[in-house]
Amino acid sequence: MEFQSIPLENLTIAKINARTHGANEGLDSLAASIRAQGVLQPLLVRPLDEAEGAGFEIVAGQRRFLACQRLAQDAPVEPLPCLVLAATDDAAALEISLAENIERLPMEPLDQHEAFAKLVKLGQGVAEIAARFGVTERLVKQRLALAGLIDGIKGEVRKGMVGSADTQLLALATPKQQREWMKLYRDKSRYAPQGDQLKAWLLGGAAISTEVALFPLADYTGRIVADLFGEQSYFDDAAQFWTLQNQAIAELRESLLAKGWAKVEVLETGHYFRGWEYQRTTKKDGGWVLLLPQRNGEVLVHEGYLPLKEVQRQARRAAGIEGGAASDEDAPKPTRSEATHALQNYVAMHKAAAVRIALVQNPTVALRLAVASLIGGADNWSVRADRTHPMNATIEASMATGAAWATFAEQRRTVAGALADGSDPADVALSGRGYGETQTAETFARLLELNDEQVLKVLAVIAAEALVAGGGVAERLGELLQIDMRQCWQPDEVFLELLTDKAALAGIAAEVGAAPSAKATGKELRASIRRRLHGEGCPPVEGWLPRYFEFPTRGYTDDRPVTEARIAYDRLATRWGGVAHGAKDENGFEDADETGALAE
Repeated sequence: MEFQSIPLENLTIAKINARTHGANEGLDSLAASIRAQGVLQPLLVRPLDEAEGAGFEIVAGQRRFLACQRLAQDAPVEPLPCLVLAATDDAAALEISLAENIERLPMEPLDQHEAFAKLVKLGQGVAEIAARFGVTERLVKQRLALAGLIDGIKGEVRKGMVGSADTQLLALATPKQQREWMKLYRDKSRYAPQGDQLKAWLLGGAAISTEVALFPLADYTGRIVADLFGEQSYFDDAAQFWTLQNQAIAELRESLLAKGWAKVEVLETGHYFRGWEYQRTTKKDGGWVLLLPQRNGEVLVHEGYLPLKEVQRQARRAAGIEGGAASDEDAPKPTRSEATHALQNYVAMHKAAAVRIALVQNPTVALRLAVASLIGGADNWSVRADRTHPMNATIEASMATGAAWATFAEQRRTVAGALADGSDPADVALSGRGYGETQTAETFARLLELNDEQVLKVLAVIAAEALVAGGGVAERLGELLQIDMRQCWQPDEVFLELLTDKAALAGIAAEVGAAPSAKATGKELRASIRRRLHGEGCPPVEGWLPRYFEFPTRGYTDDRPVTEARIAYDRLATRWGGVAHGAKDENGFEDADETGALAE
């Protein structure tokens, strides 16, 4: 390296220079300093290639050069002090330029990104870049991650219109998501989510961290969004996450029972644990374990609790007051339901889809359901779409091919079109999309342009979305609207495989006209049912509907509970006092004299 004084006209800015933006900022003050004191810090230059002509290119010192060019417009400028580097490769020159710029005027993140990206192209690794410039590998990765930003967003970042926090979040998004966000951003009549709302928007409404997964991450086939700007990574497919998480919860429950806990209860997602309603009880003394799935995907495990009502019941039993049982050994064991949780989930999901279609087709009923839900503070009426997910992949696949789900998605698409909503309504719920008063005002303005019939249709879709699958209200609505599940469901292999109770299988076999032996196994019973349904050696059974798909649901055993949905229906039936199917008025309701509680 040697020192030379080089005329201004013999210098040019190197293409490899790291700083591509912000070089003109503050040039007036720098020019004033140079006019008063001269150039105090030599420029770093290297000879131009012979093909480029005579002269030198500036590796470091671009802003000093530009300030001198500005001074030269008013008066001649003395040759500039320069340190001439030996001919060197682009990577070495870029390292010098980048190092000097990092030490001096802070560079824009996008400038650092482009400089680091050039080094990577020239063969430098992340660890090597970090070590050479005294920065963390995480910083290098963060800057390289900005490569995924589309040009439109980069332009807004450079203009200072998009902040660094949102820039970092958008770097996690797919190009399609970025384009959708830019569409919202450019449309001044709509809202482009920012901050935490942007993260929720990018992750499908819920930022579920991979840290809360109870299952191996290798089982998840969706995209995992790695947050290089934070400490976590996230699932981008909430439905698939919950399918795997629910399976893992079921396995965790079984493992805890195998360890000797008297009972392991899985509470509803988002249930609030009230410690004062329980008494601490050890495993040896019959304690329970409570599993509380949270809306962020986390599962809270509370070991060693017993509900106070259970404590009191056991105390009465011990005193011989209740049922004459003197000890736990004498107490009757709880009766197992004839339908497994997976079968109940399958039935509930298909029945809920059918009820949702019926609600959309009966908006006056949906109107009353919405008002009742808002007054009563019903589940999901904060308002949000139901978050009940298929319990496993086979149930999810059955739902995807079901006519009810496809029809409801089409109805939702029609409503979203009327609202001029640009998102994909087949996969995204209408309810809960807003991010505050601005979104509410915009939606309200669009609704004012629709007639009453159209608005009722919108309300019907939202009420249908909020319907809790597997709940007592869903059963009641199916009964009220006289839904025939034959119109939207047909027996499939998933349903047959979910039938495991032998007594129920025997009842179904008799119902479809199969005649297996009295000693037939569950597998043999299932095979005989399958043959009858498929018409193997006989005419196929047509129009058959399992009792599970009736409204309200029924079972095949008299002395055992059927499903949690039927239990919920029976509990709620005491409120509406029972229903007799009578004539209906112009709104689709049964005659007031015959509906009991409805008339009230």
